Amino acid sequence: ASADQLYSMAEQELFEVSLRDRQWRSLFRLSTPQGESPDDIEEAAEELTEEILSSQSLTSLAVAPQDAQRLFLGSSRGVYLSEDGGTTWQPLPQTGLGTPRINHLILQSHSPTVAYVATPRGVARYRSDDERWEILYAGLPTPVAHALSATSHGLLAATDAGLYSLNLLEEGLAEGRWPSAREVLGNFAQEPTINQVQQAAIAYAEVQPEKISRWR
Repeated sequence: ASADQLYSMAEQELFEVSLRDRQWRSLFRLSTPQGESPDDIEEAAEELTEEILSSQSLTSLAVAPQDAQRLFLGSSRGVYLSEDGGTTWQPLPQTGLGTPRINHLILQSHSPTVAYVATPRGVARYRSDDERWEILYAGLPTPVAHALSATSHGLLAATDAGLYSLNLLEEGLAEGRWPSAREVLGNFAQEPTINQVQQAAIAYAEVQPEKISRWR
């Protein structure tokens, strides 16, 4: 968000406040799905699993690192996206996700920005190119993921069985998604240049050209 803008998330409603005018406004509120009455929902709820019967709530908000107008909102009904700072919202497809329940959502700055979610069915990544979710479950002893955190090279997932890490570079290579040249070169940002290595080797071996000339 901008420097003078804050968000506050209640159980079922998202608010925004500007520090300039100190006025709160509602950006999003969970409501009864269109076309369904409370009686319809109560009747259908008897056949739903415990996962779906969990309380309807908002769980997490993430702002795109390169565009403060892009907001991702995780909830018990899935992920919602706003491209205009919260004025309008649209639900992201749930294809491949396996559950609407989002326990936690984070964004990681790639090209483009990628959304990762923790759900009762595992960790998933949103593939915007084909608008579907991809489960990242390999190596996890339990599908129940509660929270996520991003590092420079991967993810940390808090699960029912403890804390687990996922190296995104290795995971991407295993599935044939090669990193960009910028991502690869970024791993060597702290490495010395070729000239610096040459000068260090000359100094270590004590074979400076001036020394050789003196010997001659």
